[in-house]
Amino acid sequence: MNRVLSFMTVVLVTAAVARAEELPRHAASIVADDANARVVQRESRYYAPGDQFSIHFSFLPSPGDDVFEDAYGLRGEYKIALPPSFSVNLHAAVEQWSTDGTDDANMYPLGISLSAYTAGDRPLMLEAGVGLQYQIVSFEPAGVDYDNGIGATVHGILRIRLGDSTSFDVGAVYRASLLDSEASDSTFEDLKFDGIEIRTGFSWLF
Repeated sequence: MNRVLSFMTVVLVTAAVARAEELPRHAASIVADDANARVVQRESRYYAPGDQFSIHFSFLPSPGDDVFEDAYGLRGEYKIALPPSFSVNLHAAVEQWSTDGTDDANMYPLGISLSAYTAGDRPLMLEAGVGLQYQIVSFEPAGVDYDNGIGATVHGILRIRLGDSTSFDVGAVYRASLLDSEASDSTFEDLKFDGIEIRTGFSWLF
C-alpha cells in the first residue's frame, strides 16, 4: 500500500512541475512597412489536449468466475494536461457487480493514470494509458466482510469531436487485481475484480 501511495505522489508532483514549466514562448517576426519596420510579437506554445472532465458509463461482462455476473458503473474523471500530448488523470467511480445470490457487491474505485494522445487538431483522437486504482469494496454475503483491494488498468479510448470543447468517447479497459479483496472468513474465496470494461460517455475540454 505504501508503494502505491508513493507512486501516486511522484506522478502528481511530476505533473505539477511540468505544468509550472509550461510558460508561453514568444517569437518575433519583422513586418516590412513603407515608412518603417515594426516588430510583431506573437505567442506560440506546444500542443496539449487541455484539461478535461469526463463522465463515462461502464459495462463489465461477467469475468467467468463463480461469484460475479455482469457489472455496471458510472465514472467521473479529471484530466490534467501535460505538454506536448500527455495527461495525468484522477478518477472516482461507482460500480455494482451482480452475483448469483441475493446480495450484490458495490465497488468504489479511486485511481490515478497516465495517458498519451495523438497530437493535432483532428476530428478523431486516440488515447492510451495505464493506471492504478484503490478499490473500496462493500460486500457482506452471509455476514462475511471483505477488505479493499488494489487493481491495475490498461486503457484505449477513441474520442470523436462534437465541437470545440466536447467529444464523444468509446473505448475498452483491461483490469487486473494486484491485491485481492480478502474475506474475513478463510472459508470464503478472495475477490478479484478482473476483466474487460467497455466504456462510453462524454468529455469536456477546459
